[in-house]
Amino acid sequence: MLSTELLREQLTNQQERAIDLLVSGSNRRSTATQIGIHENRISEWKREAVFRELLARASAEVSREAIRIAAANSSKAVQKCVECLEAEDSSWKEKLQAANLILKQSQINIDLVLETRVEALERKRDKQKEQELAQLQSRIKQLEEVEKAYNEAVQKENPKPGGRGRKRRTTSNRRKKS
Repeated sequence: MLSTELLREQLTNQQERAIDLLVSGSNRRSTATQIGIHENRISEWKREAVFRELLARASAEVSREAIRIAAANSSKAVQKCVECLEAEDSSWKEKLQAANLILKQSQINIDLVLETRVEALERKRDKQKEQELAQLQSRIKQLEEVEKAYNEAVQKENPKPGGRGRKRRTTSNRRKKS
């Protein structure tokens, strides 16, 4: 697998900027407007293997960073909420809010982990599809070559009637005979 740096060398400045904008949360239309292109161009780029691979890598990196930051800070936030839950001087309302925050943070962490795993699985699936497609294309080419060779062999064994060396009877030839 090529390094991200080697792949980035294959992109235009607009494509690099588009990737940065897309992974930062900008939609296709907004991204296209910001870099001065039509939004359909973004869709075309997404069909290109190098662009798609770099976009996936950048998205995965953003997800990993978000998980790292959330994990680093969520434990502190959860600990404060637990302290609030355990404190005797906390009101039932504060304890309920603390419990709710703990549950929300847990859900966010789970969602981030799942999103990262899904993205990894989707990239793996896409690579497998590309490999399968390449294998199928190779097999089709082989079959076409076999078919061509077969047709040539059949043509050599059974030349078409009326080929070279045989004179066709024309209307003028028929009149001369009569």
